[in-house]
Amino acid sequence: MIIYLRKIKKTRYQADEETARIEAFQSEKRKLQSLAGYFLLKDILKEKGYHTFKIIRKDNQKPKLDVPLFYSLSHSMDYVVCMVEKEEIGIDIQYPTEKLLNIRRKTGELSDDIKTLSKHWVLKEAYIKYIGNPKIPLKDIKIKGSNPYILTYQEPAYCQVIEFNDYVIAVCMKENKKVVLKHD
Repeated sequence: MIIYLRKIKKTRYQADEETARIEAFQSEKRKLQSLAGYFLLKDILKEKGYHTFKIIRKDNQKPKLDVPLFYSLSHSMDYVVCMVEKEEIGIDIQYPTEKLLNIRRKTGELSDDIKTLSKHWVLKEAYIKYIGNPKIPLKDIKIKGSNPYILTYQEPAYCQVIEFNDYVIAVCMKENKKVVLKHD
């Protein structure tokens, strides 16, 4: 399994349905991050032989592709990560910041250590993306073991943590598989 990581930068592009949706975002930062994620997804799908695809969005459901693959995207600060697989996956990236101290109660974490909070945050966010249910209370997700971790709420998932520079990345999957980070 490959995690693709790319530094976010402005780029020129030809508009399509998805870029039009993203262009409507109010926040320039979010717009740039989302465009970078979309173009990374497009590049990965081309590499896998899919030159055309659509992202299917339905009310409060995890976005899906109209090709027989699953994907997950995340961005934080200057980087975007994406995975495309034949099975459900979830991915999250986080740059450790003090803001995590403000949301630790939401996650059920007690630690004051930013690195620990970042790790638990990405694990739980990746799990939520894997399950496809954003309404799961973060504090109800249980973390067991160490890399690979086993997270449970509705069903168990194997989760691995990878560090890149100061960023923390977590990926969740049904079975424990080797994960490799590939970056530009």
